[in-house]
Amino acid sequence: MGNDLRKVVNELNKLQIVLPAGTEIAPEHIEKHIGISKDFNVFELQRALGSKDLVRSQRITEFFAANPKDHPVAMIMPVLNSYFSKVYAYHGLKDRSGPAAAKALRCAPFAVKQYAEAARHYPLDKVGRIFGYLREADRKAKGQGNVSTPDAFLLKEAVFKILH
Repeated sequence: MGNDLRKVVNELNKLQIVLPAGTEIAPEHIEKHIGISKDFNVFELQRALGSKDLVRSQRITEFFAANPKDHPVAMIMPVLNSYFSKVYAYHGLKDRSGPAAAKALRCAPFAVKQYAEAARHYPLDKVGRIFGYLREADRKAKGQGNVSTPDAFLLKEAVFKILH
């Protein structure tokens, strides 16, 4: 489907037909009704990293490395940075209950569980270091201070550092 808006609109119209009114569209709905596999996208990578699933993180990273045009590092790093920004913010919340946390983080209530899990795996100081890893990979992917390191290596290195 890519970023063709007509196709996106058509697929959303299909979901409106099959889902009850008022249902929040989740990745599972998209996979089931549209048939798009969600296994290898940046959101699954952030979920795998958040749960510290080494095997799944590596599998997704290998897929991205094999498909660099579809998954450029310069596009992945900002998404991961945004994700870990929410994890960082979660650490600072006084009220971590679902609705209050969702409002504070400006996210869907179901996403709070993912941020909570990631916060359990990554203490605040580790999240601070993760920002450095992501910034370094992003900078190098854009050619700053790097003339020969392949993007695939930059991604693998950042993911390794995040997980260890």
